[in-house]
Amino acid sequence: MALVTYIQCLWTKLTIFIFVQFYINNISLTHCLTDDQGQFLNTTEVYDFGCLDFGDLENGNITLVETSSQHELHFSCLPGFKLIGKATLLCNSVQLENEPKPQCVQEQVTGCPQLPMLVNGELRVEGYKEGELYAEGIVVEYQCIEGYHLVPPSKYRACHKGHWTGVDPIC
Repeated sequence: MALVTYIQCLWTKLTIFIFVQFYINNISLTHCLTDDQGQFLNTTEVYDFGCLDFGDLENGNITLVETSSQHELHFSCLPGFKLIGKATLLCNSVQLENEPKPQCVQEQVTGCPQLPMLVNGELRVEGYKEGELYAEGIVVEYQCIEGYHLVPPSKYRACHKGHWTGVDPIC
C-alpha cells in the first residue's frame, strides 16, 4: 500500500495542481477551496489503495484517477518532452512492482542540416521552410540549368537518421 498526497486548489473555475507527492500506506486528498471572501478552506479525505512510492515525475505530471472499481496513476510530460514507459498504471502492487517507473525525456529534433548551394543548378524540395532542419525522410531533387549535367548523375538525396544519402553533386 502507498500514500498519495494530492493537493488541489480551486479558484473560481480554474483548477491548479500544486503538487503530487507519494507516501506509503494511505492516500490523502486535500482540497483547498475558497469561501466568498477568497479565503482558503481546507478539507481532507483519506483513501486506501495499493500505489507504490513514485516520487516526482521530472518534467511531467502524475494524476490520480479514481473509478468505481479501481484507482489509476496517469503520467504525462511537459511540452518538449516525451513519455518513456506506460502512460497509465493500475494501483495494484503487482503491476507497479513489475513495471519500470515512467520517465519524461527531452524530445530530440531530428533532421538533416542545410545542403550547399548548387552552382549552375537548383534544389527542389516540398514541405521545407527556410532556416529549419530538413525533416527526416524528406527527399531533395537536384536539377542543373540547360547546358549542364549532374555529376554524379543521381538527382535525388534523402534525409535519413540525421544524414543525407549520397554525395553533393555538381553541375
